[in-house]
Amino acid sequence: MAEGHATLFTREWWITVVLVGLGIHLLASYLKPRLDQIGGWFSRSWAARNEAHAKELQERIDQLKRSRTARVNATTEEFRARLSGIQWAVLSLVSFILVVLVGTLPRPHSKWLDIVTLLLGGLAFTLAINDYRNAIYFRIEMLQAEKQQLEAEKQQLEAEKKKIEAEMGETLSQLGITGENGDPKDEDQGLG
Repeated sequence: MAEGHATLFTREWWITVVLVGLGIHLLASYLKPRLDQIGGWFSRSWAARNEAHAKELQERIDQLKRSRTARVNATTEEFRARLSGIQWAVLSLVSFILVVLVGTLPRPHSKWLDIVTLLLGGLAFTLAINDYRNAIYFRIEMLQAEKQQLEAEKQQLEAEKKKIEAEMGETLSQLGITGENGDPKDEDQGLG
């Protein structure tokens, strides 16, 4: 420890610290513009990718709204993805159980078998998660298409309601049945 303190106060140490600091400063000033360019490019490409993905998603949703066949196909794909996920999850579970069972055997066995089985089990588990994620995305797309379709129908019904109310108001005013503020008269009001 005393040698470290003695080295800390030598002229060579401080000259090395200053030179390394200057080198880092020069390197940083040289690399900063290039790193900014790389960061800007990455940011723009990420934004473009997200925009393309959102556009693609909206196109799929619009297709699901328009076509019953597309909805049936999406439901089939969701079901297929869920079954595939179950298949991979079962394979993963069997792999992990196999590693545990082989590990409890009294005779010597190869550790490579354990490693390969664990890796395959981990891969199967990852594929199971991926298939379940895909199934969830199919379901979300179908639900969004259904929601947008219901909102469009609601807007259409509200427009028809306003049209009927406007026609009804004109008819009632032509018959002289409307009240002072344009609402229909209540026939029971005059009977008191």
